[in-house]
Order: sequence, then structure tokens, then C-alpha cells
Amino acid sequence: MSSVCSQLSRFRLPPASWSLQSATRAGPLTFDIDTVKLQSMCKLSLPDAENQIRPVLSWIDQIRRAEIPANVPPTVSPLDFWGITMRFDDDDGVEDPAVDVLSNAANHEFSLFKLPRPNVQ
Repeated sequence: MSSVCSQLSRFRLPPASWSLQSATRAGPLTFDIDTVKLQSMCKLSLPDAENQIRPVLSWIDQIRRAEIPANVPPTVSPLDFWGITMRFDDDDGVEDPAVDVLSNAANHEFSLFKLPRPNVQ
């Protein structure tokens, strides 16, 4: 679980390539984030967890309230990305901090998901 907390502290805000317009999807979120659980998990390993996690929760709230523009094709949002990351930590027992679930996300994919991938040049 500590790997999720360390990742969230590093990626507190979504990358610049993601916006409220690009981070939309066709249907409801499949993996929802339990914010209370998220806070309690991070409080176990981060001294300033509440402040660290506040931007994430704020951005998640914006995503939840945002309308999906008609001219934007559905894509998987960072909210789903973080959700599935947390899900794998819980379900698969990834507790080793050396296991970076975010960078290994390409190996954790469901048929209904296409996780965002970095552009490799």
C-alpha cells in the first residue's frame, strides 16, 4: 500500500497532458476511489498526508462534476488510472514499495480499459 501513497505524493496533480476535457469517458467510473480510505492509507506513511492528498481530491471532484464535451472522444481518465492502481494494490497484495504499480500499469489491463501510456520518442 505504501507504493500508492508514495506515487500519489509524487503525482499530486494530473500531468499537463491531461485536462478536464481530455479526461472524460463514455460511461460511469468503473473503479471509484474511496477518499476516506485514500486519506487513511496515506496517513500511515506520509507525515503531511492530508495536505499532500488535498489537490488529488480537489481534482477528482472537478472530474466528477465536469460535463463531457460533445466534441471530445471518450478516453480513460486519470481518475480511472488511479482507481485501478489502488484496486491492484488492494486485490493483488502489492505491498513492496519497490513495486511501482503506476509505471507497470501496462501489465495490469482489463479488456474494458486502455490505460494512458506515455509518448515514447
